[in-house]
Amino acid sequence: TGADLAHVFCTRGAAPIIKAYSPDLIVHPLLRESVDRNSSGENDGEEKRAAAGTKATTSSSSPSSSSALAALSVSDIEPWLPRFDSLVVGPGLGSDPAIEEAALTLMTRARELGIALLLDADALKLVSRDPGSVRGYRGAVVTPNAVEFERMARSLGLVEKEKDNEEKEKGSASSSLRFDAAAFAGGPSSSSSSSSSLPDSPLDSVAALALALDGPVVVRKGAGDCMAVAVSSSSRSDSGGGEEEEEQKGSKNQPSSPPPPPPPPLIFSACCSHGGSPRRAGGQGDLTSGSVAAFLAWACSRRLAAGGGGGGGGGGGNDEEEEKKGSKLHSPPAALAAAFGGCSLVRGAAAAAFARRRRAALASDVLDAIEGAEEAAPPRGFDV
Repeated sequence: TGADLAHVFCTRGAAPIIKAYSPDLIVHPLLRESVDRNSSGENDGEEKRAAAGTKATTSSSSPSSSSALAALSVSDIEPWLPRFDSLVVGPGLGSDPAIEEAALTLMTRARELGIALLLDADALKLVSRDPGSVRGYRGAVVTPNAVEFERMARSLGLVEKEKDNEEKEKGSASSSLRFDAAAFAGGPSSSSSSSSSLPDSPLDSVAALALALDGPVVVRKGAGDCMAVAVSSSSRSDSGGGEEEEEQKGSKNQPSSPPPPPPPPLIFSACCSHGGSPRRAGGQGDLTSGSVAAFLAWACSRRLAAGGGGGGGGGGGNDEEEEKKGSKLHSPPAALAAAFGGCSLVRGAAAAAFARRRRAALASDVLDAIEGAEEAAPPRGFDV
């Protein structure tokens, strides 16, 4: 995709396999698992370090030991973060408690540093449990498939279970996405307005989820990759604030009036539907993650991401001055364009791989077809 270097952080057991895959990958076996591996002695040293650091005497699968192992992983990986322009979290992550805790902590650290985040696969479970980990951060892109999308929608209260007596007896439940129609349409949100069912349009449902996250780009992968980003007044860049101060000075002698309502959120959306393959190869989503991450690193400056993410550190006065001058990241379509470009590249490669290998095409064939895919099927642009 054009990324200069690719670092992979994994467990020691996975490192030899990943290293054997390609000499171009820089592999760091720094993630500790909380699974008991005493029979092989793999984690003996790590458990001793964890016990020494936390004075824990419980088994390696206990919560306290998992947290200690996660802390060790974070301490080893965190020094590498300032070197990166983007970070992909999720593919191959698994569900080990120590690794999940380490991943969530590293996501927070990356956000504080203003590093662009691409969250996919198992990382989306972490977002579903803790939406606040990415809410308001414009340096993030989440790329759920249909199942992951519904899980995230449930965690954000956008899916409402509706059960009637017959469905209860069958043990099934029907779901419908619901959202504040007034806010979604760009008008003022009203708590008195009743929620309406989300339209059948995938683009509208993606926009509703993006509105709930308020900052990250949401890409729903499928037959067409639908994506949207929503930026409210709470996370939108300001033009400086000087004019407001002057208005307040001039209105000291005037009767006080209630503050004006906040401006409606800005919603930008697009759908990448060109190219693609009639048969979606297993692992193609991981290729999309890497491709979007490369585009995201180009589109979003790390320093400016810290100022626009609402995540804390790394900003400072210099960042504020650059924000006033304007930045790519403070134009919401910048990260959206990165997502569109990454999806477009992989869809073009998938089309080329299918044309050559038909239904025998694998993710590795799609990867081989990346070269030249942008020339073979250039995107015609998109409207926001």
